[in-house]
Order: sequence, then C-alpha cells, then structure tokens
Amino acid sequence: MDSEEGSDFEIETTAPKKAPDVTSLEQTLLLDLINEYKHIIEDKSKKFGSNDTKQKIWDVIATRFSSQQGVSKRTAKQIRVWWDNKKKRVKKSVCLTQISHFNT
Repeated sequence: MDSEEGSDFEIETTAPKKAPDVTSLEQTLLLDLINEYKHIIEDKSKKFGSNDTKQKIWDVIATRFSSQQGVSKRTAKQIRVWWDNKKKRVKKSVCLTQISHFNT
C-alpha cells in the first residue's frame, strides 16, 4: 500500500454530543418527578423486584420529563446520571458544612 495515498478505511472519532446543561426549570421538574418515585428508585431492598422495575421507572420519568414544553429531551440514563451527581454534590456540600462548623 502506498503511504501517499489515502486509506480506504477511516475511523471516525467523534465523541457523543454533550446534552445542554440542566436549567433551573428542568431541575425543578426533575426533582418533582423523581420525588414521586423516590420510594422505589432509592429502595435498597428487593421489595420492588429487580433492577428492571427501577429501570422502567427511570423510563417513565424520562418520558414524562421529555413531554413537557420548554425542556431538552433527555434519556433515562442521562436523568439517572444527573440524579446521582446531584446527590453526590449535596452530600459533599453537607459534609463540608459540617466540617467547617466543627473547625470553628
């Protein structure tokens, strides 16, 4: 194969596009929707069955969220990642607040 000629096979290296940031309106709507099903998605026991049940709930939340006017379309996976990150940020903030009160 001649090195000056282009390759017949090219690999596309495009990363998936990042979804737009969640607006304050979207946060409020997501928190309301998640709160309706929180007893299921945050349950650690097997009372509600397998993870399939929880996945179905995330799908319902994503469908209801995306059907609203003025919001960006989001998948169940994107919403779940947003929720997990939100919980982590809140826990970290609470921890830092407690540490600062302890140190003063």
